[in-house]
Amino acid sequence: AVTAQGGTVLVVEDEPLVRDLVARTLRRAGFTVLVAENGEAGLRVAESCTGALDLLLTDVIMPRIGGPELAARLLARRPGLRVLLVSGYASEVLDLRGALAAGTEFLQKPFTPSVLLARVRELLAGERRHH
Repeated sequence: AVTAQGGTVLVVEDEPLVRDLVARTLRRAGFTVLVAENGEAGLRVAESCTGALDLLLTDVIMPRIGGPELAARLLARRPGLRVLLVSGYASEVLDLRGALAAGTEFLQKPFTPSVLLARVRELLAGERRHH
């Protein structure tokens, strides 16, 4: 069924090329995509989103508000939110592993569109199974 796939994803990424690629990939696959160029903009976009927000896809390192802090702040308001943290640095990922909430995953850059979609679908499918 059409409803089996889809959902709303907030993409927060300060590199325009990466942000556009991710947004395009997800939209083509049937997702509703909201984009923000940094953590502060991400907070604003999330605040103004009145409907469901299923997944936050965010870069780990961004000016001022980084991905993990953004995720923590959004999770406080939307407890069911899934999070996919994206990073080009393996060491960052290892440092954060212990601090991550359930429903949070990592994706190492660079990644292909197909790998991105697989991880997003996996995260969102996991959420459906628990309800």
